[in-house]
Amino acid sequence: MFLYQTSIRLQHTDAAGVMYFAAAFNLAHDAFEAFMDQHLPLVSIIRQGDHIVPIVHAEVDFLAPLTLGDRIEIQITLAHRGDSSFKLAYVFQTQDGRPCAKLATTHTVVGRADGQSAPIFDDLARALSHLE
Repeated sequence: MFLYQTSIRLQHTDAAGVMYFAAAFNLAHDAFEAFMDQHLPLVSIIRQGDHIVPIVHAEVDFLAPLTLGDRIEIQITLAHRGDSSFKLAYVFQTQDGRPCAKLATTHTVVGRADGQSAPIFDDLARALSHLE
């Protein structure tokens, strides 16, 4: 599991003052980038790697509203790992432990040169092992 702490900022909210649905994906991706920075920087994959790891599916369930200034913790776990893809589960919760959103992203490994599905490469497998 990986924990990421952040706050709901004005840019994350809609006209009603609550977190806009698309902001959940931005915050989850910020948490993912923070995790990867510790274990396998995305810049190394994007600039030098033989593979890319795009998101091919994303979903979210909102359990309670988040508003401007709310401090939250995002927990990331590995929900599933296949031969060439993996699914990450995210739980957004307030400082007092109240769950507010559950989100999931499915990523697949693709060869940069041919655009075809490829096995999860060793460095990525090692990074993902920290989420189990």
